[in-house]
Amino acid sequence: MGVLIKTTRKKRRYGTGSLQVRVDPTGAETWYGLWYLSGIRIHRRLGLKTAENGAPVLTRLQAEEVLARSMGRRLSKRPSSKQATAETSAVKVQAAAQETAWAEQAAESRTERAEITRALNALYTAEDHLARALRERLDNNGRVAH
Repeated sequence: MGVLIKTTRKKRRYGTGSLQVRVDPTGAETWYGLWYLSGIRIHRRLGLKTAENGAPVLTRLQAEEVLARSMGRRLSKRPSSKQATAETSAVKVQAAAQETAWAEQAAESRTERAEITRALNALYTAEDHLARALRERLDNNGRVAH
């Protein structure tokens, strides 16, 4: 039997992510959080909901707090506009830094591929020149010409 996933159908506020409970084959329930950051879906394990013996570990409220911390936001009734702007800016800076790192890795990968391609082309060219020189040195009967 696979892993059972329980989700709630209750509509959540935009930007708060979502909670799921996964039940593994041993019966242990685990909280998972899902949210998006710069268009990328993030899926993280938050902690056990119940242990194998059925004892509670994390309540829904505690899972919400862990989700909020994982997302890098604070739980408050109504954040001030300065706080919201600072949090949004921090998330944008973090996302921009990650995108820059990915772009640098992609550029390095393209550079490495280009260097490998140039080396292979040089090798093929040298091989062609060698084959041509050998053909020129052989006469029609397969003997080496002097």
